[in-house]
Amino acid sequence: LALVELTLDETTQVRFIHIYNRVDCCSDRLEGAKVSLLSHDENTVVERNIGPLQQKMVLDFSDNRYLAKKVRIWIPEGGSGILSLAEVEVYGYSGATSAPTTSNSPTTSISRSKMPTNSP
Repeated sequence: LALVELTLDETTQVRFIHIYNRVDCCSDRLEGAKVSLLSHDENTVVERNIGPLQQKMVLDFSDNRYLAKKVRIWIPEGGSGILSLAEVEVYGYSGATSAPTTSNSPTTSISRSKMPTNSP
């Protein structure tokens, strides 16, 4: 199972995830990938398909109050078996009991992970 997993500093109400695809090569390796939000006890809170491949993909989780401790990006069995991406940004509200601000779009970057792009 090919996957990338981010552990957030604390339980977070995830609102948006930005996934940056590789531009140097291998951008098709995210084909069929899924994103799962996991609770502190590793249960899946919600799962989404990444969707059409682009240089930057935005996954919107603002339709509900999804609390997560981890973000997993993975390729299901039967896929290419190779996961390759450039960067992941997770936006949301930290703290399981924190109330969101009145802003329509979250501005707090909770986690940012940069993947090496110089390897195939």
